[in-house]
Amino acid sequence: MYLEFKPGCASGTEDAIAAMKLCVNEIRAWMLCDKLMINDGKTEVIIIDNRQQLSKVHIDSLAVGDAQVSPVQSVKNLGTWIDSNMCLRIPRFYHISPILRKLHWLPVEFRIQFKIIIITFKVIHGQAPVYLQELISQKEEKRYNLRLCAMGIMLQSAKNFN
Repeated sequence: MYLEFKPGCASGTEDAIAAMKLCVNEIRAWMLCDKLMINDGKTEVIIIDNRQQLSKVHIDSLAVGDAQVSPVQSVKNLGTWIDSNMCLRIPRFYHISPILRKLHWLPVEFRIQFKIIIITFKVIHGQAPVYLQELISQKEEKRYNLRLCAMGIMLQSAKNFN
């Protein structure tokens, strides 16, 4: 659940707490209809903003069922750690390449090549939009078994692109 509020305003904070309680109660009711339950003890609350704004927030706890949940500095959601400043906490002299690999991020040049390969694959297998399928076609196989024929060369359409 994500909620925006103005931290300097007391009524804004009170309204935010009331909205969160209402939302938690509605989620609890919806889950009970499907025979599910919220684990109050595992519920976490995090307030995310810059340091100046976080210093203005004075929320001690939030009632979730029978538990009082206090805001924490970081939470884990679907395997990803998020902290209150939205910072990626890594050692100062840590190489970024392993992190990028873990996040499946590629350098721009390789990302472009990857996208071209994916689009070409989709064109070949009929999964691309029609306008792309019309632009590219595979070279027809010849009667002779030449190396060039076995390469599966793609041909650009003869359309005028003006």
